[in-house]
Amino acid sequence: MLLRFPDESTLKLALTSLTVPAEVSCKAAHAGTGDDGAIWVDTRDRLSRDAQRQLLNWGVEVRRGRRGVPELIEVCCWPQIVGATSNSQLDHVGDRTVVLFWLSDGARLPGLVNELLRQANDRLSFRSLSDSSVLLRVIGPPYYSLLRASDEGETRLSAFVEVAPRVWAPLGYEHPFAAQLEPSSGELLFLDVDPTRWVSISDEPFRDVHDLLSLSLPEQTTELSGSDLLPPLEVPLQLARGGEDSSPEIWVLTDDAVAQLEDFVSAATDRVIDRLAFAVVEQADSEPAIIVRVRPGRSAPPVLVFEGLGCTPYLRIPNLFVPTGQRVHPPLRRDVVRELLAPDESRLVWLQPSADSEPYTSFAPRSIDDSAFLPLANWVDYVLDQHHEALDAWRRSHSFEFERFVCPSASSKPRKKAAAKNNSESAEDPPVSSMEEPPPRKRRARRLRLNSGMTTAGPIPVDAERERIQAELTAIEEAFTEQEARLNAPDRTE
Repeated sequence: MLLRFPDESTLKLALTSLTVPAEVSCKAAHAGTGDDGAIWVDTRDRLSRDAQRQLLNWGVEVRRGRRGVPELIEVCCWPQIVGATSNSQLDHVGDRTVVLFWLSDGARLPGLVNELLRQANDRLSFRSLSDSSVLLRVIGPPYYSLLRASDEGETRLSAFVEVAPRVWAPLGYEHPFAAQLEPSSGELLFLDVDPTRWVSISDEPFRDVHDLLSLSLPEQTTELSGSDLLPPLEVPLQLARGGEDSSPEIWVLTDDAVAQLEDFVSAATDRVIDRLAFAVVEQADSEPAIIVRVRPGRSAPPVLVFEGLGCTPYLRIPNLFVPTGQRVHPPLRRDVVRELLAPDESRLVWLQPSADSEPYTSFAPRSIDDSAFLPLANWVDYVLDQHHEALDAWRRSHSFEFERFVCPSASSKPRKKAAAKNNSESAEDPPVSSMEEPPPRKRRARRLRLNSGMTTAGPIPVDAERERIQAELTAIEEAFTEQEARLNAPDRTE
């Protein structure tokens, strides 16, 4: 049965939709490509009428004669007629990806092996083929070797990756029907960009590439012995930038240390002072220096600001401190640094930098006994500048002088207004502030008792005069509060 497909896309559609059944497409056939791009397929199997009708709808012709048919070649299956498509991405090749390098000339194997060994890849095995070509099996090849295989072309070096069980496709290409291909038992199928160059070889084990290596030793071996003639190497320790930028945990105050500590204590809270300890160091040629240290606690150390040298712990050694933002150069192990600089755990050591130039600074270790530090809170006394008796005397001698007034109660009878006193009498009255305070009276709880013989007949009469006075008083109070003038304004005192 001779079929003419107008293009490759129609052939892919026929295979993908199973219009051409799998039992037909997996068998050998003859195929070729015409000058117009049409694909001719000659198969011994005959398609069903429904399949032929569907192919006719897609423009596929069923030919009976061979006029105009191009030269046909034998293919192992119909998917071989479809060419592979380019895929330049190499990201899918990882450290555990197996790649087969096909060397058409076996003489080039040593050069490729040396290149892979030089790039620290020794997971290599090889297999020789009958046509003097060699297959080199590499696990996780370097990227440089993959680029060589993809650039050198098809004649010298080719790389293949496994896309299906025992199916290998060229590196950088993919086949749309690779997953559907199933080689014969005991064979490996190598696809190619050119469908006519598909190759099947027997599946045989690979040999370790180290079997090919021949290592030769020199004829004579020179024996050397150890010697102690080399003098010890003296490497000076210095300070360099690059330490931790955490808050300092000790401060060394040398300039006006006492005044700085007094100013700090006068402004700090008691919680901060409780976290601090201090030690005084006598200096022969200058005033005493004070070392302020943060005591251990559950919370983070407080942030202190002094004019002095701030230091932080180095390499988590509890009794060794370096200036903040610096480290010891050259870098040494923690046990070596402790042995050199802070061997005694009972003494606190800090590195005092000198005035050397950058980037490295020499230093001098300074130490003090840990027992010399005392809690700062035990040396702080809180005093008052003035006593509270003066404030109490001022409070008793100053009071507000208000005019006397009488507020009638609801149960009392209305009283006549008292005549105004003369100015002379008011002037003679002593000020309220100079009058002695009367002794407080003891108030007794009063209860309203009703005799058993008392009876009430009818409602209690309303006092009209009392109601009138109460209404006038309420109106005066509202007018007084609505005024916006000062309390001692003439409008309020009239």
